[in-house]
Amino acid sequence: MSSVRGKLEQLGYYTYLVNPLVHKKYRICRSFARDAHKYIDFLEQSQWWQTDKLKEYQNEKLRNLISHAYRDVPYYREAFDQHGIKPGEIRTTDDLVRVPILTKDIIRKNFPEKIISITERPHTEAVWTTGGSTGEPLKFFGDIKSSSIAWASFFRYCQWIGYEWGDSIAVFWRAQAHNGGTQKWHQRVLDWIQKTRIPNVHYFDASTMGEEHLEQYVLKLSRLKPQILRGYVGALKCLADYYAKCATECIRPKAITTTAEVLSPNDRELLKRSFNADVFDQYGSAECMGVAFECPEHAGLHITMEHCIVEFMDEQGKKVENGKKGKLLVTDLDNYTMPFIRYMNGDEGSYEGDACHCGRGLQLIDYVDGRSIDMIRGINGNSAHGLFFVTMLQALGWFEKYGIKDFEIVQEAPDRLDCSFVCNSSPGDSDKADFIRSCCHHFGKMQINIKFVNRIIPGPSGKRRYTRSEIASG
Repeated sequence: MSSVRGKLEQLGYYTYLVNPLVHKKYRICRSFARDAHKYIDFLEQSQWWQTDKLKEYQNEKLRNLISHAYRDVPYYREAFDQHGIKPGEIRTTDDLVRVPILTKDIIRKNFPEKIISITERPHTEAVWTTGGSTGEPLKFFGDIKSSSIAWASFFRYCQWIGYEWGDSIAVFWRAQAHNGGTQKWHQRVLDWIQKTRIPNVHYFDASTMGEEHLEQYVLKLSRLKPQILRGYVGALKCLADYYAKCATECIRPKAITTTAEVLSPNDRELLKRSFNADVFDQYGSAECMGVAFECPEHAGLHITMEHCIVEFMDEQGKKVENGKKGKLLVTDLDNYTMPFIRYMNGDEGSYEGDACHCGRGLQLIDYVDGRSIDMIRGINGNSAHGLFFVTMLQALGWFEKYGIKDFEIVQEAPDRLDCSFVCNSSPGDSDKADFIRSCCHHFGKMQINIKFVNRIIPGPSGKRRYTRSEIASG
């Protein structure tokens, strides 16, 4: 009987997607998440609420989430009891500081039985896995409501940057999973309807960016003429470099939106100049998804306050002041299947105190700096992330003098850095010595190896970071 019900539900779902009487907005949202169409209208209105009203809405959702987590999730009941916390005492975002921080190690130790809800038991196929670009992949259970609101917030953001319903979107992402010859023909057709035809989204493999692939990508993009270009920073930079060489005027998107990797000021200018389009950043994670998005004012990233709470904490667990960097904690207000409350994923950032001139009440955060696990640590105790090296290379004039297109700093030993650069021309001995001196000045007297390569190979997922540490703890 359940299989018949499932087939009827599937039939109703695909019938909805292709129904021309249903507005494109709802069909496109639902093609990404089954209930996203239920939330898009609300999010389009709530973005204009005053910040205080949005905080009241957050607090109400927080109280409900805390009550559910204590009642129905064994890990949270034990954690609250151990710390002497009563659920009714956590009433506002300011009270969250009393709740223990959730880490990946805690999730791994308690997954699945103690960390998922006893009343919202998921199907085994609902297990999701993070990309593992900064360490061991994390397994967790997704939640339909959380995913739906997150995708609705993404399409709200798309409208900020000029998207109109039905516009073509080209995405440079990790390779899509294939079922080989085992997938039946009708399922392939249904997948095409859901993932390509209705949302008008076209995927390109970000892990294969050699010239032979780029030639085919540019030809396809020239035919598609996408209005929105989206993807990993590294993949879009590679496309921009090749696009400049082939000297065609066929790719002119309305906007470019980057994700998953740190977007440096130089990267932003390169993409903007290459495609003659404005560039917008966003921040999310596999665990919580649409956390924050950039609007045309470019004053920071607007938190999706209707969906999540973002905190920044110092090493002592205290909230940092506006403008000061801290460890990012995110609370997903909608995942009742496997609650993420004060989840620390390793990223760092800061609050922006001023209101945005766009008029939206959604709070602002500064651009997230990246993963603490990817921080390079010197023998003198100093550390740095990718933007440190961007700033240093700017000060040395390498971007202008040598046309740096890409770089990667890898630490495989506590006292050694392996630095790879993709440049138009190689620096001389004097400039290389300046780079080494600058590194040693910051990190202490370490072995600094420099090499110049034609291309920096991304990982299997297609994404990577400027800095990669093989010695940092997870």
